[in-house]
Formats: sequence, structure tokens, C-alpha cells
Amino acid sequence: MKKFLFLMIFVISGLIFADTGISAKKDTGDTILELIKEVEEEPASEKNLPKYERIIKFAEESEEVQIFLIDELYKFPDAKVSQTNRRIIQGSYVSGALKKQLENKQKIITISDGIKNELKVYKILRETKYVKVEYLEQLLDIERQGGIGQLYYNYDVMGMEMYQSATGMQEDADTLINALKFPFFLEVSGEKVLITDINFNVLADLTTIIGFYAVSDDYDKSQAVLDKKSKEIAEKLLKNDTLKKIYEKNNYSGIMIEYTTPKVKQSKNEIYKIMTEKNQYVDMKDEAKQFLLEKEAAKEQENEK
Repeated sequence: MKKFLFLMIFVISGLIFADTGISAKKDTGDTILELIKEVEEEPASEKNLPKYERIIKFAEESEEVQIFLIDELYKFPDAKVSQTNRRIIQGSYVSGALKKQLENKQKIITISDGIKNELKVYKILRETKYVKVEYLEQLLDIERQGGIGQLYYNYDVMGMEMYQSATGMQEDADTLINALKFPFFLEVSGEKVLITDINFNVLADLTTIIGFYAVSDDYDKSQAVLDKKSKEIAEKLLKNDTLKKIYEKNNYSGIMIEYTTPKVKQSKNEIYKIMTEKNQYVDMKDEAKQFLLEKEAAKEQENEK
């Protein structure tokens, strides 16, 4: 069965200076967004340190935003960097990670935005203050080699996995895998549908979806028919007490049914091991094997016409 990847990430909070310039009035998302725009004018300037401190404090305390403070991007304890420059670099990461969320007034995965802003400020500091942070130097090498886009993607995926872990999605997935015992059949509108696997998905805007893969030949029918069948499949699945209990948690926004088909051009042995493009199985129940074999045979006959 598909498993979520766990990553051991240290979540850290920066130390707040006694003289931070934090206003007596508590900052809001709108005031922090204005501060972010102000520091963008001179992002590496020491005069912006009090503003960076307010931005960091807001990120640590606010429920309006979701931010991941990853050890190698935020703490870098072995770097010989002054506390002032360290906090400017940290503040630049936080500012980049917060800006889009505050503009959209929506929690989203923005680790890559934080890194982009951090590297922008770091480049200035390494030229003007001779600052050197080994891990950030490695990121600059990756950027020069043209691989920074993939790195940004990997970090955002990491953010989604961290969110899955923090919200208990991993435990929920394991619970359902054990309860539903894939693959299994559902009778839907008089048709036998094979449910092959499950996928708990976190979208970029932190919408959480419980997805199921179903084997069907309905690709040639209208989208309306597929939508209707998907709804019926979801309703039948929700009759399972374990799934219903998990789905009714506040962090789940919907159930998605994704239709897949056996790969017609594969041999019979291959099709038993690879039921869909996304999921591999070493063993399969005899009934499921026969079902897929029949689907494959029907498609081969259709192609020969």
C-alpha cells in the first residue's frame, strides 16, 4: 500500500531580542504585510532588524499563517555569523514565506518563497558583510547549476508531508489501510467497481482530500456520468464506520475518486503487479486478478474491432 514519507524536521523558534521595536499594539496580518513590503526596499539593512523581529514574532504566534522553520534553512548553528546578520537572514526567510499567505489571506505551502527571499538577502550580505553560511552556499551552487527549481519543489513537498504528520493524516491513512483491506469491490449502479488504493492528499492551499483509486471503463462516457458515479462511490465508502469517523474530522475537505484502468499493452503477469499507473502490488487476491483480466480482455476485443 502507498505510505506517506515521514521526515524528521526540527522546528525551531528564534530568540527575540529585548530591544526589538515591537509595538505595544498587537500586530495584525495587514500590519505585518506592510512591514514586509517596507523591508523589501532595503532587505539586508540593519535598520530593518526591529521590523524583522516583529515579522518573526507574528509568524511564531499567529493562527493566520502556516510556516515551517526548517533547521538548515533557519538556524544554521555552525555558521560564523553575527547575531544581527543571522536575524536578518532568518527574517528574510519568514517574510518570504508569509507574504503570499497574507496577500491571499489563506494558509498555503510557501517554503520555496521563503528560500527565494532568503537567498536574495544572503547574496547581498555575502558581498557587503562577507557573511558565509555553508548550506546557503550549497543552494547557490545548485542555483548556478540550474537545479534550484527542483529544490524548491522538493521543499514544498516536504512542507505538505510535515503538514500531513502534524494533522495526523499518516495515522489516519494507516488506520484506513488496515480497516478497508485493499483491493476490494463495491457494487455501484449494478456494476462491480474495484477500489485499488487510497491517497491522502494535501493541496498547495492546505486543503486536505481523501482520495480513492477505482478501476473503471467509463472514460468514454460523459463527465456528468463519471461525477455521478464518483458521488455514489463516495457515499457507499462513507458507510464504513472507520472512514466516516476519520472523514468527519475538521481537517478533511472532501473525498475524491480517481478512475484508473489496467494497462492494456502489458502482459497478464505484469498487469497483476501494476494495477494502475501510480500503485504497485506484489500480490493480489485471485478475485481482483480475474476482474482485471476480464477488463483487459474486453479492451483488447474492443481494439480489434
